[in-house]
Amino acid sequence: MNKPLLIIYGKNEVDVSKYGEAYIYKLSSLKIKSNYKFKVLNNPSKLDKIADYEKKSYIKWIYSIGNIPIYRKVSDFLNFDLFLLGDLASMRNEIYQTFNLLCNIKYLKLLKKKYKPCSIELINLPIEYEKLLYCNLIKKDYSLNNIYLTIKSTLKKLFLFTKVIIKIIIFSIKNIIYSL
Repeated sequence: MNKPLLIIYGKNEVDVSKYGEAYIYKLSSLKIKSNYKFKVLNNPSKLDKIADYEKKSYIKWIYSIGNIPIYRKVSDFLNFDLFLLGDLASMRNEIYQTFNLLCNIKYLKLLKKKYKPCSIELINLPIEYEKLLYCNLIKKDYSLNNIYLTIKSTLKKLFLFTKVIIKIIIFSIKNIIYSL
């Protein structure tokens, strides 16, 4: 029996008893309470390895934003590089948790592949985290299901359409025969 993967964020204690036995991944330091067994999948050393691997490509991506034409025009107009100021003040890391979340998503994808949870539940996440995690971890499963359902529905409609056409042809032939 597969267990659900619970991705949890918060500052207080969270009771996850309603999910039964579960895998848990914490995006913040909080206490987990449950009447069932649970396994916390956080591993800081593996997350650090992912961060070291992703660091160079992330830095290149961040600096490519600074080269966007509209940004360059604003910087030239002000005669001051706000991008560099934000970098020096480390404002980007304090305001935007993009690198941290990127590394967590990469690690969660590995966990999803390894543990194959029956579902993924997002608990107490800020909306920006929830949207990113949903798009990267959950939505893909549903899209495969939607493709299956679309094909099934199309085939069913095609079958019904064919059945109606055959009945119309049989009805027409019977009418022609009776009219003779």
